[in-house]
Amino acid sequence: MKIQLFILSLFIFIFSFNCLHGQITNEKETLAYRNSLRNQVPDKWYLTAPAMLRVTLKEGTHFKQLNLDSLVLNAQLDTIIKQGFTAIEIFATPYGGKSFGGLDAIDRYKIDPAAGTMDDFKRLVRQAHRKKLAVIAFDNLGYSSIDAPLFLKACDDISKGIKSKETKWFIWADSITAKPPMIPDTYYLGGSKKWEKWVYSPIAKKYYWSKWEGFDKDGKPCSLPQYDWSPEWQQEVKNLMHYWMNTGIDGMVVDAVNWYTNYTWQMGKECITDIISSYGNTFIQPEGAGGFHEDPVSWITDGGWNCVQDYGLGIWWEKESNVVINGIDNHSTTGIEEALLKYHDRVVAEGGVLYMGADIRIKESQKYYQYVAFSIATGHLYCKSLRSQENYVVDTTLATILNLKKEHAAFEQLGKRQKLNTNDDRQFYAFIQKANSNAERILCVFNFQATEQQVTIDMSGVNTKFFLDLDNSQTLKYIKQFQIKLPAFGYRFYKIIQ
Repeated sequence: MKIQLFILSLFIFIFSFNCLHGQITNEKETLAYRNSLRNQVPDKWYLTAPAMLRVTLKEGTHFKQLNLDSLVLNAQLDTIIKQGFTAIEIFATPYGGKSFGGLDAIDRYKIDPAAGTMDDFKRLVRQAHRKKLAVIAFDNLGYSSIDAPLFLKACDDISKGIKSKETKWFIWADSITAKPPMIPDTYYLGGSKKWEKWVYSPIAKKYYWSKWEGFDKDGKPCSLPQYDWSPEWQQEVKNLMHYWMNTGIDGMVVDAVNWYTNYTWQMGKECITDIISSYGNTFIQPEGAGGFHEDPVSWITDGGWNCVQDYGLGIWWEKESNVVINGIDNHSTTGIEEALLKYHDRVVAEGGVLYMGADIRIKESQKYYQYVAFSIATGHLYCKSLRSQENYVVDTTLATILNLKKEHAAFEQLGKRQKLNTNDDRQFYAFIQKANSNAERILCVFNFQATEQQVTIDMSGVNTKFFLDLDNSQTLKYIKQFQIKLPAFGYRFYKIIQ
């Protein structure tokens, strides 16, 4: 009997060891696979990338669609690279409905079936990586489509009195006058109460909580069901983060994170930022963070994100709030330096990236190019949103600007700015942009006027002997009162040579 028990125990030990060894081997293989997907993208690419292009995989949105046919996609990616982009941001990556460009997810574990399969998506990531293009997913974890099968299942379960995990993903009430869900932090995570309400579900025979108005599968207005950040939904988000990061993507933009219901900083770190950052060399941005006049620095230092959009220079949903566009339109630099000091520079000091874009529309080409040049010169990661009616073609002027950023360390995201005086600081804006490594300094001069202007820059105290004009490679001798002539809405960059 003792011998039989010994043999049985030995068998169990060997079996358990093999299972454990197999599990460890599989984890190592999975990790090696993840790393192999990313080893062609430069280390810390988000600190040096000049710009990313926002596209989609869906038909019928206002963003340009990527074609997942391998040959067509290859040509599209080549054009994106020639334009000067080093990353693509795929808007509303999971299969979604008709709200907000498809951010109302129907199935979070697949892409739009009309575009292709998850195998097609993984091939897209591999193709992009072979060309050294990073790939970012843009998603919203705060609501679902009203037609999502798992929301409909939750409604059906609620009506039958079944307490499934799906029912715990959403918030329910018996009355339209029920007390609203808790808002844990009105400064950072409150969001707006403009559209918040209880909405009756005929299937559930109860009310669900909604914060956003959207559209159903037939295009009819509806109220989108808001997720409850319950333990069950937190676990689902963790699963989702691993699922999408395991496709090889290089990070995520998480939409409207400050609007989530019953959500806290700690939940965000455990379920989102800690997981994404664990994959290494990843970009993590909370869309909307810093856009409600709260302090953006805490999103970097406490939230675990490594990028915020530069809402200090402009909040796209607040009309005429962009100080750079206002400056270009009104021929005035008023407010620009102050805005950079209060927002941009404080984020950079904590190692955070500033993202600029993506839906800026400036009709006059001179003004648009000045806006982009200003963005890259001040160390922003510029994002351009390609509209559905636009084609994949190369804008040579834009390519020249973006390639300047790609070629010069001073323009990288963590560079430092030194404001300089001009003969009229209301009309002109001049500064030295210095690489974080101190490897390079570039003099940047902008004319915000609609006519050609002679600009004089006070270079007193700048230690240099020569200036190298990056436009024509001409070398100029140092003088304290450096004068240049700039065209209307013109700009010029000079490398400072000691």
